[in-house]
Amino acid sequence: MAGQMNKWVNTEVVNAAKPLKAAHFPFPRAKELFDVLSWCVTDYYTKASIGRDFEARGVLVVADSRQGKTKELQRLIDDFNGASVIMPDGRPAKMIRCILSGKVTWKDLGLKILKELGYSLKGRHGQTQIWDMVVKYAELQGVVGIHFDECQHVFTEEGDRTNQQFLDSFKTLL
Repeated sequence: MAGQMNKWVNTEVVNAAKPLKAAHFPFPRAKELFDVLSWCVTDYYTKASIGRDFEARGVLVVADSRQGKTKELQRLIDDFNGASVIMPDGRPAKMIRCILSGKVTWKDLGLKILKELGYSLKGRHGQTQIWDMVVKYAELQGVVGIHFDECQHVFTEEGDRTNQQFLDSFKTLL
């Protein structure tokens, strides 16, 4: 069969669809998302310039599934990480991404972030120790943002108390 690599992959379709799927079509929301993230980074940079402890800002991006949120955010994060932003203390700034899947505990989330930061823990560690390490290593690496993707999975319909604990924990992390 012409155009067939095997019976499952039609290379003619692949060759025609690849440039279309690889293309980026900026939505009007991309400018607004950039502006909001830029404001958060500017606010962070300003507060870091003062040299005291501070609370960072967060952005919550909500839309129906399959609307391009992850792809748009990843483009902005890649652009930020490639821009060589230097923080007031001389460290290069960066943003990282943590994909959540299924129900996770706050401790699990800390372990996932540590893995993204290049630290895999072995053995038993308490939640407080894990989060102390997250804050320490994120600061040492110049992390100014963490994109939590698929965050809806940590919240449940019947878990009001657990949901509130997660929200409070996110606020504490900021």
